Amino acid sequence: MHRFIQPCLVVFTGMILHSTTLAQKDSGYFSSFDKVKIHYEVKGSGKPVLLIHGFVGKGSDWKTKPVYDSLLANGFKVITADLRGNGWSDKPHEPEAYANDAETKDLMGLLKYLGIKKYQAVGYSRGSIIREG
Repeated sequence: MHRFIQPCLVVFTGMILHSTTLAQKDSGYFSSFDKVKIHYEVKGSGKPVLLIHGFVGKGSDWKTKPVYDSLLANGFKVITADLRGNGWSDKPHEPEAYANDAETKDLMGLLKYLGIKKYQAVGYSRGSIIREG
């Protein structure tokens, strides 16, 4: 019996490690220009669309909006991020950390990190006024 249980545990552990590796590829943290950690998620494949949340929101808020599921169902790659100070991203306390288009720099850096050169962006509230610098 001992010989049967041990190989099962090895296979099961291998499956967990494989799943964790895949999850880390599609979500995680990006270290921005000033070392602030920005949380992001990527779902789907195809043409990329960056969804930018509103004031005091978080990237996962998009999952409750019909546009999120619609984009995925129509073959788009959907990228969400928690802007600095929100969600799972770092929350610096110094006002300077939010100056000089820091959020724009975060998002542009994230897209570069992900290897994305062409994309569409959709934002609401605060997310609709962040623009490429």
